[in-house]
Amino acid sequence: MLFRNTRIFALIWLSVGLGLGGYYGIRWQEQPDWTPQAIEESVELNLAIDLARMGPHLRPQGERLERLRQTISREVHTQIESEQKTLQRGLAAGVLLTLLGGGILLMQRRTPA
Repeated sequence: MLFRNTRIFALIWLSVGLGLGGYYGIRWQEQPDWTPQAIEESVELNLAIDLARMGPHLRPQGERLERLRQTISREVHTQIESEQKTLQRGLAAGVLLTLLGGGILLMQRRTPA
């Protein structure tokens, strides 16, 4: 058996959980606030970059330009949601491991040897 001493196993879970929770908690706290204005600015910036890459002869006009803007807007929203879900999953995993490790340690203290 790799972990015959369950106390070490629980301490590892507790340590990893605190590390993950701390890391993703700090990243969550440092995450920028995405206001609708900031999202629109990001969309316009990405649109300008895409149009600059296309060159003057390939730039879409009218309805095609609006469809490109909507596509970029969906991409920006999807990326923001993906980042938030990643942070939430990491934070949840850290909290779960911390609770499991702490629970095991508490149960070991309560049960007679």
